Amino acid sequence: TYNELLQKLPPGDRDCLIQRVETAIATGLPYQVDLHPIHPDGSLHYLDARGEPVFDDQGRVVKLVGVSMDITDRKRVALALQESEARFRQLAETVEEGFFVYETETDQYSYINPAYWSVRGLPPDSRADSMEQWLSGIHPDDRARIDAALEQERQGKNFDQEYRYFTPSGELRWLRSKAFPLCDQTGQVVRIVGTVENITERKQAEAERRRTEAALRQSEARFRSAFNDAPYGISLVSVTGQFVLANAYYCTLLGYTEAELLSLNFKDITHPDDWAADWAGFKSLMGGETPSYQMEKRYLSKQGEVIPVIVNAAPIHDENGQPLYSVGHVQDIRDRLAVNRMKDEFISVVSHELRTPITAIQGALALLGAGVYANRPEKARHMLDIALANSDRLVRLVDEIFSFSRLESGQVQL
Repeated sequence: TYNELLQKLPPGDRDCLIQRVETAIATGLPYQVDLHPIHPDGSLHYLDARGEPVFDDQGRVVKLVGVSMDITDRKRVALALQESEARFRQLAETVEEGFFVYETETDQYSYINPAYWSVRGLPPDSRADSMEQWLSGIHPDDRARIDAALEQERQGKNFDQEYRYFTPSGELRWLRSKAFPLCDQTGQVVRIVGTVENITERKQAEAERRRTEAALRQSEARFRSAFNDAPYGISLVSVTGQFVLANAYYCTLLGYTEAELLSLNFKDITHPDDWAADWAGFKSLMGGETPSYQMEKRYLSKQGEVIPVIVNAAPIHDENGQPLYSVGHVQDIRDRLAVNRMKDEFISVVSHELRTPITAIQGALALLGAGVYANRPEKARHMLDIALANSDRLVRLVDEIFSFSRLESGQVQL
């Protein structure tokens, strides 16, 4: 019965149906109402209930004739669609990427999320624009590439391009656009769904990284040139004393190839009598007790030759301050030692040559000063001649030394 039907309805639906029925009876107008009855099994259904009044000859409503259609499946699909659309809008309107739906038949955007305008540098309340307005902002050098990609898109191929774009304020940005054409049953593109992203910061970071890498390569090239072409030996040694790197001068000095040196410890090429002091200095350096150390030591070449050198070493640390390597500069001092020996020999010879006339002068003057030849003028004159002759000799020796010194400095020509 009608009353039984009313009891099957939720209170809101019950009141709505009663009102519509009473209105239809009073006014003679048809009605339509959505109902949500609960079936005996407890399931909720959706009904589309419609009714029309039936009149007697006097125009009075005598009964209602109507139909009720179960639209549960259709309603559930509609609700699911609404829920899906709500989720889509929530997602699309919160992401930082611009999102759009473009209808090819009307050449208009049917949906654009707020981020789309921000990416393009437009105010949030901007009206949907045309594709030509977007294309007009693309950098001229990128336009031909974008046009070619759009032509492929019209044939159903995905669009994925990075390009430079001028905002209405004149700011140059890097954008990345992705688009996915949707086709109908005939294969014609009817809709394009896509995203646009502001990648300016990423591009700037990439450019900065490339500049840094270029500067690093240039720095490494300068270092390697300075390392390999240095006029003295340079080596890199690990904390255990193992060779890590050695330049050409160092290899040539010791008669080893670089590969041979890298298989050795610096103990292997150090004179046994110098090893203890060398190792003590190395441990002090790598232990952080001294910032650097210098030592005069002897190497043993591959051929067994003893090579005197001066080593200057300093540590290289990692980012945590831990020692990684020791870099050493090695100077061959064989020529310097030979020069020192020659200098010593020269000083010895000069000292002897100077001592001889000085001794003669001192002896002659001492005899004259003592009055030994006071009564022998001829002998006194002879002593004086000896002193004068040796004085002249002494002057010539000193002049020759000065001339030799000036000759070495390039101030005198032969």
